[in-house]
Amino acid sequence: MRKLTILNLAGVTILAAGILGSNISYAKTSQLTAVPVDAERIYYSDSQSYHKPGSPIRYAYSMPKNIAVGDIVTIDLTLLTPFQSGDLRVDCTVKGDVNLIANSGQTNFNMSRGNEHEMPVTFTVNSLGRHYIQVQAVSDASDRGPSFRAFSIPVQVGPKQAPAPHPGLQRTASGDMVISLKAIEDIK
Repeated sequence: MRKLTILNLAGVTILAAGILGSNISYAKTSQLTAVPVDAERIYYSDSQSYHKPGSPIRYAYSMPKNIAVGDIVTIDLTLLTPFQSGDLRVDCTVKGDVNLIANSGQTNFNMSRGNEHEMPVTFTVNSLGRHYIQVQAVSDASDRGPSFRAFSIPVQVGPKQAPAPHPGLQRTASGDMVISLKAIEDIK
């Protein structure tokens, strides 16, 4: 019996992806460039991003390791598109107590000028906790029409905090923890 190593598995996966993707006429063969390791920033590569149905846009980003309230923070976002023509529109919004700096988070790219598009997203942080930069990218390739890709970039400010317990959490006489909710039952 032969053992399948991770290296062999990776080679088979790459070979299968090449065979299956070879008939796609709009694909380019380029990878995200490697980013140097820096003690002050955290790098998230494309291999860590979750792929959903939609536009085949891949992404990577880096941000400072330590973020404090009041900081002005820049996320270096890189989008990789497989298209040789068309436009890429990127719009960022926030969820949480952060504010985008004016003219940051909205950009248009011409995809015929290359497949790697770099975009700084700058914002201010107003409170501790977990906040999100939400990114929506719309690729409008001339031969395919518009296609969407959405993802969120988590921004942790200060130490991670445990979520507050549910207000209905109670301990029963037997010691079990249960959540008690009020309900109205309508029997007919």
